[in-house]
Amino acid sequence: GVQTCALPILTLTAAAACADLSLSGGTLDAAGYTITCGGEWIEFSGTFTHGNGTVILTGADDLDARTYGVNFYDLTVDTSVSGSNVRQYSPCVINNTLTVIAGGTFDLNDYGMTVNGTIANSGTIRLAGNVDPANMTVPGIGTSGTVVYFGTADYTTTPGALSLGNTYYNLTFNGVGGSWTPNAAVNVGGDFTITAG
Repeated sequence: GVQTCALPILTLTAAAACADLSLSGGTLDAAGYTITCGGEWIEFSGTFTHGNGTVILTGADDLDARTYGVNFYDLTVDTSVSGSNVRQYSPCVINNTLTVIAGGTFDLNDYGMTVNGTIANSGTIRLAGNVDPANMTVPGIGTSGTVVYFGTADYTTTPGALSLGNTYYNLTFNGVGGSWTPNAAVNVGGDFTITAG
């Protein structure tokens, strides 16, 4: 069920799993343990302290960080079984590694993302394409996996560049009516596909 934290501080003493997690006040201290969440991860207020631990998102619902953003250490997106997307609702900071498992999809929902370590993308990262690249820190985005731009608007002036930069492994444009323009040469190491747009 839904696990709600509204205590002054809650510190884990072992790995934990939940259907949905709602942090509505106080501090949830993972103490370095892994938290596996099958549904929504909601931070209305309060503080999540990762303790250099891992959060694994697997479920059919969205990553929902509405107000205060999410500050992870290691984040793993594994929706390969559920077939759903994990979708962020505010800028996300990952202090070490973002892993997208093969068959998994991480939808940036056109919010900024900062990865201070590395990206291991064997699945799909998708976005419309209206985020300024200055609000994206995405080391290694071009080494594996697929990036899909699916927007349906004109992004040639704003942001006037591809949000995730100019280096990709597999790159797909699939947005009816969408228009994008790079600000430099684009390097694609794998497949380049225009499905729509």
